Amino acid sequence: MDDPGKYYDANRRKLEGIDDSQWTSALKKCQEHLRIKLKRRATFGAHAEKRLGEDPFDYYTHYAYNAIISGNWEWKEGRTLAQQMILIIDSTMSTEVEKTRTGKEPEMLNGNFDDYFYSDEPLPDEFEFTKEILINKQISVLEEAIKGDQDLEVYWECIKDKMKRAEIAAFMEITVKKQDKLREKLIDKVRQSPYFEM
Repeated sequence: MDDPGKYYDANRRKLEGIDDSQWTSALKKCQEHLRIKLKRRATFGAHAEKRLGEDPFDYYTHYAYNAIISGNWEWKEGRTLAQQMILIIDSTMSTEVEKTRTGKEPEMLNGNFDDYFYSDEPLPDEFEFTKEILINKQISVLEEAIKGDQDLEVYWECIKDKMKRAEIAAFMEITVKKQDKLREKLIDKVRQSPYFEM
């Protein structure tokens, strides 16, 4: 293990109460989450084995496991082990996609995040930062609305990967007409959400 992260002690205390069956359950939930997220997306692009250097299921699961054990990620209060690991997996997947789009690591805010809220100094690119928070909130609401519909989940992942209409149809192995139907279904789900006013 690398040098312990700043959350090592806090995470270690929580891990003392975790038995083998809870680890097994958390790891199974991570694998199921990845199965949905990576459906037909692990053969090329950001999540390809060739790019990551190992099977993407193993890569992301190991990353989340090590992040908790090492204390490099904080295990937040109120989250189960599986919830925290899935949050780490999703964040890491987004980072890998960003790396393939830009060819570089995404820019991160340095320092203690809480300090930014209590500081009189403006945040770096405050407008962009606020805009990103709002967009992320809308995305999480949308993802919650389509949760459980595998076709819509895969379709949404394709949209986030900036795939074009014909590319999505080819990737999902469906007709363009069926892809258009999925688009309509996604829009309907968004319209039904109380968060969005359309």
